Amino acid sequence: MRSSPRRRTGPIRWTSSLPRASSDLRHQRQLGSGTVFDEALTQFAERYADQNARDHQALVATVRSGRVRADAG
Repeated sequence: MRSSPRRRTGPIRWTSSLPRASSDLRHQRQLGSGTVFDEALTQFAERYADQNARDHQALVATVRSGRVRADAG
């Protein structure tokens, strides 16, 4: 049985986005205008993607060897 989507009652409160916006501004100020954070995040993402590819290759090899059963889907 599916539940019905939640319906908003009452007025939309635009103030709910204000704390997040001020937090984002504070983070921008803390990070500054340099590229150190950007470079670190890029390096992390590249290493994460490489590890993900290695993990997938290991999974495929394990499935092909018959040690693990997997269904396509």
